[in-house]
Amino acid sequence: MKYSELLRELSSLKGNTLITFHSLGDVEAVASGIALSKLLKNCVVKSPDKTNSASRHLLENLAIEKMSVLQHGELNNFDNVVLVDVANKEMLAEFGEEIARFSGKVIAIDHHEHGNLLKNAKIFEFPHRTSCCEVIYDLYRVAGKRVDPLIATLLLAGIISDTARFKTANSQTFHAVSHLLVASGRKYEDVLSLAKSVADQSEVKKILAALQKAKLVETPLGIIGIVESNAFEAKTALAMVEIGCVAGICFNTNSGKVAMVKDSENSNAVGINVGKLMKELGREMKGSGGGHESIGGAV
Repeated sequence: MKYSELLRELSSLKGNTLITFHSLGDVEAVASGIALSKLLKNCVVKSPDKTNSASRHLLENLAIEKMSVLQHGELNNFDNVVLVDVANKEMLAEFGEEIARFSGKVIAIDHHEHGNLLKNAKIFEFPHRTSCCEVIYDLYRVAGKRVDPLIATLLLAGIISDTARFKTANSQTFHAVSHLLVASGRKYEDVLSLAKSVADQSEVKKILAALQKAKLVETPLGIIGIVESNAFEAKTALAMVEIGCVAGICFNTNSGKVAMVKDSENSNAVGINVGKLMKELGREMKGSGGGHESIGGAV
């Protein structure tokens, strides 16, 4: 069983372990990292760069210390690196190359379909799970460890956030959520407020400005929105879907990033797996790509 094998790998780690996640860590990545740290010995959680506003909002409201940022040369202090919610170097900001060359043990835990995976990592992918927080919850269950109220709240917030309030959820998601909600001792609306995305004014302005330039393409499936933007690619693509497009595509010519979101509730879009499409696009771009059934990106 993959979870048992993963637990064996984690339990065998010797020395100091760094737990980190993808660039601009979101609620799911931060929550997964913190929750996993309670299962390991001699470990610390650090972000590769600043975390996003929603995750900072979550930690502040749960009175958890601000996430510290990994510094150059600091990898030398660790014997192991465990990655959560990421398995390729392109999403690790400026530490991608350092981690790709890391001589110690590297373990990656992810739930996305990705191409161009780290060659020096032992990778555990769980594409049947809609968030990495569900994977960490499963690890607690398999390990026979109690999920305390704080960890339950973190994992719940991560699931709610990454599934866009259950738009991409499946039956296993709701099974995990029901157990975590009880363990958290909180009302659902309380956790929902903790998981709320907090957009600053500059983000809102950039997304609105991009939408004004969107090209709308009529297809047999419905209207597809396509736009160029130099930031917030995934959120811009999502915004096009939320106003009625069957799919939104946003690309950034400066960074080479492409983000795509489809309307998971539109029956015409059922046969399109965005994650697999972005995985192929990443391969064609000589880069990396992947994602979920309804959202993904490539660079």
